[in-house]
Formats: sequence, structure tokens, C-alpha cells
Amino acid sequence: AEGYHCDVVGANCSVGPDAMKKVVDRMKAVSRLPLAAQPNAGMPELRQGETVFPLNADQMAAHIEGFYGAGARILGGCCGTTPDYIRAVRQFVDNRGGEFFAASTPHQPSRVLISSKIQAVAIGGGAPFVMIGEKINPTGRKKVAEMIRAGNIESLMADAHLQVQAGARCLDVNVGVPLIDEPQMMSDVVTAIQNSVEVPLVLDSSFSEALMMGGRVYYGRPLLNSINAEDEKLEEVIPIARRTGGAMLALTTETLVPEKAEDRLVYARKILDRLLAEGFCREDVVFDVLALTVSAMREGAKESLRTIELIQKALGCATTFGLSNSSFGLPNRRYVHQAFLMMAIQRGLNSAIMNVLESQIAVRAAAAELFGPGKSAVDTYLAKWSDPITETASGQVQQSPVNESEGDDPTSKMNLTPLEVEIFWDIVNGKKDKIKEDIGLFLEGNSDKAFDVFLRVMTPGIRHLGDLFAKRKRFIPHLVAAAESMKEGVALLEPHFVRGKRGEEEKGTIVFATVKGDIHDIGKNICILMLKNFGYKVVDLGR
Repeated sequence: AEGYHCDVVGANCSVGPDAMKKVVDRMKAVSRLPLAAQPNAGMPELRQGETVFPLNADQMAAHIEGFYGAGARILGGCCGTTPDYIRAVRQFVDNRGGEFFAASTPHQPSRVLISSKIQAVAIGGGAPFVMIGEKINPTGRKKVAEMIRAGNIESLMADAHLQVQAGARCLDVNVGVPLIDEPQMMSDVVTAIQNSVEVPLVLDSSFSEALMMGGRVYYGRPLLNSINAEDEKLEEVIPIARRTGGAMLALTTETLVPEKAEDRLVYARKILDRLLAEGFCREDVVFDVLALTVSAMREGAKESLRTIELIQKALGCATTFGLSNSSFGLPNRRYVHQAFLMMAIQRGLNSAIMNVLESQIAVRAAAAELFGPGKSAVDTYLAKWSDPITETASGQVQQSPVNESEGDDPTSKMNLTPLEVEIFWDIVNGKKDKIKEDIGLFLEGNSDKAFDVFLRVMTPGIRHLGDLFAKRKRFIPHLVAAAESMKEGVALLEPHFVRGKRGEEEKGTIVFATVKGDIHDIGKNICILMLKNFGYKVVDLGR
């Protein structure tokens, strides 16, 4: 929808509000467009030979708040709804007033979203670094060229699977072999690969008709590789992007390859200005900063690193390069790749077309991102690389899970309500925004039980997280996130705590402190809350 510059995207019919809310949540996670939600009045039921929709107007109206919170700004109903249902929706909108029409998502840095029929991948805009597999390309690969010439698509599909297993989040597809029908081959290969793997594809060709044929059969939003600052090239590819909804990979060059970063920025600005004039936006282009061959153009290769920073600061756009270009003509190329890639990621590189099968390159890229500008780098690293790493005889990295799972669900033995279970996991998973919502719901009818939920639900949640930390199933960032979640929840609960017995004198004064600047003061804070509630005056010196 974003690729075709739609104004709104959403869901209609098919399911009731509960199921549709999950769909809208997933849309919000990947789209910046205003969202629409028009659910049925529940799932139809057969009662005494008649089809009945189970939710009445008031029950439907109770779900509107959830859709609004998920970013939906066009609200309505489909099967089973009547004018009474829509009046209830309208009442909600009227009560919100002008606030209802405010932006549904906050402003975020530019990012380019590409997708398959199943997965969406964001490049730039604070998203994790994206590895784009380069292996389906005959350039410098005699075996791949032979596969393409022979129409051996199954072998290309096997290469696709290997790259995805190694961590590629997108795949570059280039079938440019002389004396073949490249547009038809691109169509055939794209069709086969997209039905074989789930990741998005980068359609790579200097032949515009091949890009068009690949884009026509592609199910999602492709990245079209490539355009440059030549007017002729722009005029060829822009109509293809408009027709297929594809994003564009733009080389920061024209007829000659510029060595200086400032010259590459000039070409990037020319391309962006043309795209903006044509009705596109920054979210439609990824700039290739040009990884020049370090053995022949050493200073030019260094300028590639500066180009990353210049484009992101001056234009606010996503960046990429072809990593293998940097090491051409050198022995032991993978070491050159790893060194250059780590430097580029630390400068803010958002993606790279690269050999994801090289030993250790995926984990090194994730580690390098920890020292770059990306805000989610720690979470990304923990999610992928928490288990011990070993290297196989062939040089490939593999992980040995400490344990397959985190054990039994502790809430199953705690006699908690569904909302209390949510609060428990809000603490364990460090969901500081969600816990505010859940605590708010809890207090609506249970303000007299504020200390009870703190003692019986939230504190065991922290204890459970500590057990997971001891077993190396969770790590320091998880503890920090949980502490923030606990802090947000307690801030809402504390005004409702009962301070000892009414009329009872304070039992004494206790002074609490911790190491200056210590962020791991969650135990201290729990002790303070409990002491206050049991009648002690506490002086907290902070951290």
C-alpha cells in the first residue's frame, strides 16, 4: 500500500473485533499510513436455523478504544452491524473531538519498507541492520551462470534457502547472462524463489524490461536494483517503480564513479529531488554509497564511509552497498569484508548486499551494530545471539541453546486473574507502556488492592526474571527494562497504598542509598515500598 502511495490501509469484514484487532496491530507495526478497521459484529453463529451475529451495539462499541489505540482512524462495521452500531462508533469519535484526527503514529526517521507475501523488512529509520544475500548473481560466479543458462532453477532455490538459513533477511536476484531471454528468466526465477522462501527480494538488473517482468509476478513490494543519476536511467525505472509499487536502490553516481563523498552526495541529492518531483518520498529509495575496491582506490573506499554519514545527515535516507566490491583482487577476502562492514555499520550503514555464508560475518555484523547509532541494537543482538557460539569444521557459526525453553509458566500456579497474568508478564518482559494500561484497568475496580497486586503479582514477576537471569536465559538489558516497567507500574499504584494503620505513629525512619549512578536499584525500591506500606518513614537518597 505504501509503495502505491495509498492514503489509508486497513481491514474489513471476515472476522469480529477481537481477531481484527490483532490484524490492525500487525499493520501498525509496519505501516505509517492511517489505518481503517471495519469488523463484523462477531463471528456468525447458527441459532435455531438462523444466522446470528453475537455482539450487540454496546458490545461492539467497547472494542473501539482498542482500535483507536492501535492507530485506526477510520472506524465502522461490516456484517451484522446496523445504524445503531455505527452511531455507537460515531459517539466515540465525537467524544474524542479534534484529538481523534491527530497523527496515529509519531514522526520517525525515514525508512524503506519492502516485503514478500509473508514478511516485511524495514531498511533504515532505526531498524536493525539488514543482510541482503548476494549469491543469486552470475557476475564472477561461473556455476551460477551455468545454472541460469541451463534453466536450473532448483539449484538457485537451494542457494536461496542456504542464504536465508544463514541470516539473510532479503535476497538479491540477478539473472543477467548473455544470450538468454533475461526478462522471462527473471520472471521464472522470481516466481520460483518467492514460492520457496519467505524473505523479500531485490530485483537486480541493468535491463529495465527484466525489472518490469520480475515486478509483475512479484507478490510483495520489491527493491528495484538499480537507478543512478543519469536522466535516461531515471526515466526508465521510475515508471516501473510506479507500476509495481517497488522501492528503488539508487547508485550515487552518473556516468563516472565519483571518489569524493561530497560528489556522491550531489548525485544522491539530484536523484532524490527528481523522485520527490515525481511524487515519491524518502521512504521509496535506498542509496548505494558505492563500496569501491580498496586495493585500487583506497581513498575512494574510505570515502564510502563518509558518504554514509553525509547522506543520512543531509538527506535523511537509508543506505546500502555491495560489500564484495571492496575486496576485489585481494587474498583472504572475507577478512577484508568483515573489517570494512564493521566500520560501515558503526557509521550507520543500514544494509549491505553481501555473502551471508562467510564465516562469522553475521554475528560480527550484529556485534558491530552495538557500537553504531541504532537504538534497538542490544535487543536485536540478544534476540539472535544469546546462546553459546561455536564454529564448525567448515568455518560456519552455530549456536548451542542453553535450554530449549524458559520452563513452565509460573503464573499457572499463582491463582491470578487474566489481567493479573498480563501484569506479571509486563514486568518480566519489560513492557513499560503496556503495564501503565494494564495497571489503569486494574485500578478501575480494585484500587483497594493496589498493594496486593504489587506484592502478589509484580514482585514475583521480578523474582522470576532473576531466576531466568541466573540460568542465562535473560540478560542485563532485560533487567533494566523490567526495572523501568516496575517503576511505571508502581507510580500508578503508590497513591493507593495504605500507609500502616490509620492514626498509628511512624515506626521509625530508615535512610536508603545505593552506589551513585547505579541503574540496578530495583531491589532497593521494592524494599522502600514495603517499608512505607508497613508504617516506616523512608528517606531515599536516590542513585
